[in-house]
Amino acid sequence: MIKDKPLLLYYIWDISKINEKRNITIIWSRNADNTWLTTSLYLWKQLASKWYNIVSWLAKWCDVEAHKWALSVNWLTTAIIWCWLDSITTNKDIAEKIKNSWGILLSER
Repeated sequence: MIKDKPLLLYYIWDISKINEKRNITIIWSRNADNTWLTTSLYLWKQLASKWYNIVSWLAKWCDVEAHKWALSVNWLTTAIIWCWLDSITTNKDIAEKIKNSWGILLSER
């Protein structure tokens, strides 16, 4: 049980889709190198046949690369945002692509 769970969640798109897919979170480093990208692309391709939803922050490098890849192969992707949904400044272009495709933007603000 999460003790400090959010009272409300704000989202764009159909949040019920999260429960229809297997969810996987991409976590690595903000200073990842090309070895990470090569390894992660291999893993994502292996998972594609099982139809996962990538759930990750919209942070620098690894997270954004995961969302970009998901969008490129028409996967469901969920970006967790740390600000109000209407005031995204970091990686705003990717947030717009997620919003305008088959993706979910999710925030507790």
